[in-house]
Amino acid sequence: MQKFEEYQKGPEFFKFLVIMKKFHILASSLHNIPLNVSHTDFHTMSYIAKSAESNPQGVSMGDLARELQISPPAVSRAISSLESRGYVKRTTDINNRRSVTVTPTEKGLIAMDEDRKFFEKIAKKITCEIGSEKLNELEILLKQLYQTVNDTIKEELSRL
Repeated sequence: MQKFEEYQKGPEFFKFLVIMKKFHILASSLHNIPLNVSHTDFHTMSYIAKSAESNPQGVSMGDLARELQISPPAVSRAISSLESRGYVKRTTDINNRRSVTVTPTEKGLIAMDEDRKFFEKIAKKITCEIGSEKLNELEILLKQLYQTVNDTIKEELSRL
């Protein structure tokens, strides 16, 4: 298997993929700054906080696994990590000990708000540095690229 650095010497598309992978890693790490959590923990916390708006009783562990498309053990690890930081609270149903719901704590909601503000600050700086017009062009190009790659994958899979 080729190393990422070797792709940089290849066709333009591969060079672009390397840049996008590095960008993805950089963007994913931004949640570590205000929240000090992993990418999975952040998405878990986001879903719990959003679910709390419509269901203050909490979200079940099973629903978290299905919604986030991760395994129940991965959900359990994420919840343990978030719980150790005081961001969420688990509640076991006294009538059904297998039924566990998770709710955000006040500290968790405050942390999510700090994360949102942090991202807004970064977004403003990026918009000022690059400009709205160029960002709109980039969005259009990325959507075209996504669609082309997706269509190509579907075509190749249909030939198998």
